[in-house]
Amino acid sequence: MVRERVNVSVAVKYHSIIDCPRLCSVWNEIEVVEADLRNTDSVFSLQDREFDTVFHLAAYNHVGDSFNHASEAIQSNLLATVNLLESGPKWKRFIYTSTSEVYGYQTEVPFREMGSVPFPISPYSIGKYSGELYARMKRHQTGKEIIALRPFNTFGPYQSERAVIPELIIRCLRGLAIRT
Repeated sequence: MVRERVNVSVAVKYHSIIDCPRLCSVWNEIEVVEADLRNTDSVFSLQDREFDTVFHLAAYNHVGDSFNHASEAIQSNLLATVNLLESGPKWKRFIYTSTSEVYGYQTEVPFREMGSVPFPISPYSIGKYSGELYARMKRHQTGKEIIALRPFNTFGPYQSERAVIPELIIRCLRGLAIRT
């Protein structure tokens, strides 16, 4: 988006390039705003701003760890969404990034997204699915454009080696067996 000369604002928990290494290459080309999306007052401070599109990407995204930190996972994945939709900036379009984890275990594999019933099985996926439900309710209530995405196995720089794609790559590079 920056390359396309779109004005980009990013809300980060800590306004520090050290705490935001993913933004290093564009730090001077974007507006960085400090806001803890779990905190209503912090989000309320964004209320006078207007955006064409809000991409809600913030998340507690450690599925396995979410069992040990359920409250943090729910706060980060549901409360942050509620705060943005209720107390945050004005927007024309809201894009909520959920997760394929909301499908949980499906009886048929591969499965079709259309017609598959969500069955979240971790605090992480419950928080994300709850965020989807809240966004859906808000879309119905307001008629505003709210879109939920459910990406599968995203990967890229700075990702934890515990995620599936990096783990597979590392195991292949080390000549280790791949577990199924």
